[in-house]
Amino acid sequence: MATELFFGSALAQISRGRNDLNKVGSNIGWRALEFKLSSGSSANSTTTVNTVAGPTDGLETRASATVYYEWISPPVSSSVTVAGSITFNICANESAAQANATVSVVLESVDTTGSIKSTIIDSSFVTELGTANAKRTWSATPTSTVVNKAERLRARVYFDDAGTMGSGRTATFTFNGTLANVGDSNITLTEDINFMILAGGDKDIGFDNSTGFNGTVRSFAIDSNGKIYVGGDFTSYKGTTANRIIRLNPDGSKDTGFDNSTGFSGTRVRKIVIDSNGKIYAVGNFTSYKGVTENRIIRLNADGTKDTGFDNSTGFNGEVMDIAIDSNGKIYLVGWFTQYKGDSASGIIRLNPDGTKDTGFDNSTGFTSGGTLIVSSLAIDANGKIYVGGNFTSYKGTSAISIIRLNPDGTKDTGFDNSTGANASVDVFAIDSNGKIYAGGAFTAYKGVTANYIIRLNPDGTKDTGFDNDTAFDSSVTSIQLDSNGKIYAGGVFTSYKGVTENYIIRLNPDGTEDVGFDNTTGFGAPVNVIVIDSNGKIYVGGDFTSYKGTTANYIIRLYSEPPGHQTFYLTNTASTVDQSRIELLASTTRGTI
Repeated sequence: MATELFFGSALAQISRGRNDLNKVGSNIGWRALEFKLSSGSSANSTTTVNTVAGPTDGLETRASATVYYEWISPPVSSSVTVAGSITFNICANESAAQANATVSVVLESVDTTGSIKSTIIDSSFVTELGTANAKRTWSATPTSTVVNKAERLRARVYFDDAGTMGSGRTATFTFNGTLANVGDSNITLTEDINFMILAGGDKDIGFDNSTGFNGTVRSFAIDSNGKIYVGGDFTSYKGTTANRIIRLNPDGSKDTGFDNSTGFSGTRVRKIVIDSNGKIYAVGNFTSYKGVTENRIIRLNADGTKDTGFDNSTGFNGEVMDIAIDSNGKIYLVGWFTQYKGDSASGIIRLNPDGTKDTGFDNSTGFTSGGTLIVSSLAIDANGKIYVGGNFTSYKGTSAISIIRLNPDGTKDTGFDNSTGANASVDVFAIDSNGKIYAGGAFTAYKGVTANYIIRLNPDGTKDTGFDNDTAFDSSVTSIQLDSNGKIYAGGVFTSYKGVTENYIIRLNPDGTEDVGFDNTTGFGAPVNVIVIDSNGKIYVGGDFTSYKGTTANYIIRLYSEPPGHQTFYLTNTASTVDQSRIELLASTTRGTI
């Protein structure tokens, strides 16, 4: 019989004597699940292999504390809170007369010596032992308790039949079908098992990505109902056709209320954004949607139909890399293109909500580059100023190397000193609540000073020395997201940060140090393209990867930003056979904040 461990909807089975756990959380270390069994006394005159005398009063009272079932966790790596409820189902079968037994459950925190630090649960219930295979369900509510770092969680289950089993009767103890000759001393039967506490950086098991996508994910957009729009190079999700766009429910299932049917044709959907009216803009390198020509931009209704109120007609002549919508509903777009609807638009344009070019934004000659022009990133600050990044070298004939800030009319904002700029492409921006600008990309220097793939700038364009990027990353940063606490999530092609292995994702503190509260351990198996945080602080990650921390994750995953408020695990095991009465601990469930 296997021991089963559930976390939420995830199931892992551990066969006796070996660890088969499909990890779904942070393994804070593991040791054996321990059952300590004692005969208590040797009143029975007959003690043979696999049988042992029962105590003179039947099963021992809890006060004697020698017959119990015990589970001890490893030391916790950081303080955790335990709260919620515990439920037990007890089933018994006895071929002789019926008897009642009191079952007591105690959950405590203990120090390294076993001394009790706090009692979380201490509760009892009575179950009938009899031939009817009676099943009793019991639950209790723990006291919300903080378990401090290095302490252990210890659970003990006691059975007391109050003498109704009688003295001098034999008791045979079994565990997973293995009989043990207990004798008059304690014996520990062990079963390998992982005890897990889900932490920030762990996979959110409430989001079922199962087989996931069959190709790269490049963009997320989350609507006011928590639905997730996903764009990329993929053509299926969980085996169902999804050509480069899909909308998912918060549990990871496809939302059938969004009709993506044949979807897009072409290379990819690069970016998806949602406007204040719930309309969905999709841009990229596609050339049709549901069989109708749509050159690299379209606006959709919430049901997946094309919004005909947005006239994109012949669209763009090259890939659109990024899109941003200002507070007035004006749409900024950047990319590889040089034309929109046949009019010149060298790498940048602003559109009205109806799809016409906004002539109030003067892009005239736009951007130029010494090689292939790629304008790759956009961000709009609280004052309506527009940050633009890419591999360009000039804007309207004036030097602008890889980064520039524009005024809403399209002129260069001279209050932002980009002078010599970055030495390679700037591919992503994020602006914090103080107006500081995080920039990431393929660059290794800014204004001649080392800045390996990430930097934080002041609003005047100078480097913010309060963010220590030192040696920083070893390769490109493609996504930066800021959470409500000012923490910085970075994703990209990198595999280290400041000389320490960080595979494609990391969370940083506002000073540039790594936030060790986000457990990325072995990280992803391939680059991360996009990170988005929902209103609950859950982190959606998309990219080229097919694994995270060694577990399959095909191009998409949702992570916890902090230890989740509610976790569930189920522990099932065979308890014992006592004097022809089989008592099975069928389920032990702890739910709560761990």
